[in-house]
Amino acid sequence: MFFSEALWVNDLTATYKAEHKAVQLSVASRLGFAVPQTRVTNSPHPYMLGEKSHCVAIKGLDTVLLRADGYEIFGFTTFEFSDQLESDAWRSAPAIIQAALTNKLDIRVTVVGERVFAAAITVGGNPVSDDWRMHKSDAQFSAFELPPETVERCRALVRALGLIFGAIDLALCDGEYYFLEINPTGEWAWLVDSARLPIDEAIADCLSQEVSLDVF
Repeated sequence: MFFSEALWVNDLTATYKAEHKAVQLSVASRLGFAVPQTRVTNSPHPYMLGEKSHCVAIKGLDTVLLRADGYEIFGFTTFEFSDQLESDAWRSAPAIIQAALTNKLDIRVTVVGERVFAAAITVGGNPVSDDWRMHKSDAQFSAFELPPETVERCRALVRALGLIFGAIDLALCDGEYYFLEINPTGEWAWLVDSARLPIDEAIADCLSQEVSLDVF
């Protein structure tokens, strides 16, 4: 392989595999993370996650970025009631449907090797009930201390996926840390200034190592 002796952050093959959301959820659950009740389907049923009129979060199996008329269109997680999901449009492609966590605090965790950085996300000092990325321009990010066992789970998840770097979205709900997803190529630079997290230094230190980290 070209540059096979170099340290890759991240390995390309591992990155492609880790981007698969069903794989992420399976590995995270195996490592002890709480995971929202989940279905992957193209045939939604109003009772699939329990009671009718149950609020669910709808996500794509992969990240889709569309461009039209000079604009970029990004698909956020959307929230609906389960009895509103019956539609022939669903049959064109499967989606991830999860029990919605609305009474939660969003936490962005950035892992670089063994170093773990966490930031709590609020808007106007309050937690966000839907997808925080829809409010990113108004959001506040503050350094957050995770419990030691959650820190180690984050490290273990990144290692298990064959990665060195990973941006993990967690939700703190009723005292439980729920895994939502991990992005092996996730953005991080804004957290250096907004949450005073030295992620840039950690990445520079990682890349300057002469010996590759053993993540496999």
